[in-house]
Amino acid sequence: MIMQNPVLLIAVPLLLAFLIPVFSSFFKGAVRFIPVLAGGFNVIAAALLIPQASGDVAVTEIGGWASAYGISLLFSSQIGYMILAVNLTALLAIFYYILNERDLGSPLAYPIAFTLALSGANGMIMTGDLFNLFVFMEMTAIAGYIIAVHKKGYLGTFRFVVLSSVGSAFFLIATASLYNATGFLNMAMAGKNLGALSTPFISVISVLFIMALSSEAELLPLNGWVAPVYRESSGAGSVFFASVFSGAALFAVIKVMLIVFGINYAYVHQGLLVLGLVTLAAGEAAAFKQSNLKKMVAYSSIAQSGLIIAAVAAAMRSGVLHNGLFNAALFQLINNILAKALVLLGIALLGQATLKEIGGAGTRKKWLGVFISAGVLSLIGMPGFAGFWSKLFLVRELVGNRMFVFTLVFLLAALFEAYYYLRFLQSLFLGKSTTAASLPKTSWVTYILLFVLAALIILIGFAPDVIIRAVSGLSLGGVL
Repeated sequence: MIMQNPVLLIAVPLLLAFLIPVFSSFFKGAVRFIPVLAGGFNVIAAALLIPQASGDVAVTEIGGWASAYGISLLFSSQIGYMILAVNLTALLAIFYYILNERDLGSPLAYPIAFTLALSGANGMIMTGDLFNLFVFMEMTAIAGYIIAVHKKGYLGTFRFVVLSSVGSAFFLIATASLYNATGFLNMAMAGKNLGALSTPFISVISVLFIMALSSEAELLPLNGWVAPVYRESSGAGSVFFASVFSGAALFAVIKVMLIVFGINYAYVHQGLLVLGLVTLAAGEAAAFKQSNLKKMVAYSSIAQSGLIIAAVAAAMRSGVLHNGLFNAALFQLINNILAKALVLLGIALLGQATLKEIGGAGTRKKWLGVFISAGVLSLIGMPGFAGFWSKLFLVRELVGNRMFVFTLVFLLAALFEAYYYLRFLQSLFLGKSTTAASLPKTSWVTYILLFVLAALIILIGFAPDVIIRAVSGLSLGGVL
């Protein structure tokens, strides 16, 4: 079937993004539904591709060129589930935009940005080529600029533009240097020829790549844009930043570290581990102090990005890939994508910004309170939710591999996280609002969007083997 070609996961949204201005001349009112078409196509196509895939990474060569010299896309069951999670949350955010935010700004800007973002995010997840990874990063960044500025979030957008531009410069320098040294832009071929290069060169290249990708993966040091952009974005926009852009960028970091640097450069992964743990600690400490809800989630998102990257680095730093730890990190990433989307959409529906302003809102809008609680409880790892299993598996693997310092940092961070999220729930259900503003009305269709995310989180909580099987058994035999 034609829908079972992974290239279409990038090509169809990209084509539709370019056609939106054309459609607007004839069917102006229907333009806002084009991102739904793109997102729906990607969800269906990913669901059809996953059963055909296996743990082995399959390489699709574009234009008849050998993957070593041309454009190549990678696909496996693990990559398929990542694409499914990212595109499903994007699709639900787009529906939310149509139902609640369609009058926000230009009628063309958001649909174009959403559709372009889907193409760029899928490309970041699947590409096996460093220069094309740069192209897809720029596509998502451009879409992000539009989404961030649409509620007059000029300060956050300015920071995002500056820091992502710095990241882009670092990425181009690293890519050009690696190409000059190895003769390849293909990740696998560049990785194979890395052993002939000096240790200082490899160290510098790895630092440049990590810093470049940190701007979109929400890692230190180029994540200063995250809190203001989350705070100033619309409900749908904040989901795109938290789940779509961040999820794709984190997977891109994992892919570059695994394919280019492999498991043979312990000092590279040790540095990434330290960076991840520092990001985790700094994010949780900042979130702990917040009263603004979106900023609290923003810093929590930074912390979770650090946790995931630290776990991946720990899985590779000993010269052997620890599959259990690696799989636990991917599980945590999928939980993070789903739960953050649910919480952010819920916060947008509250229509209030701070802990004091939402006091008692969960008792006035009971279903909204229930859905927000499902996302929050999954993020902090309560039993019965997806986050419980992702964190339990992560602790088990850390202890099993005798990584006690990492375990201690993780558990302390988890306590901080549980405190400020439970404080959020306490205010939501037991607090008293300091404002007289009434809560905005919520349609039953919007509640269905939240129900889908909550149901997935609870379903995974009761059947975690589904995700464990989904992320397990990754083999790079088709690439390396």
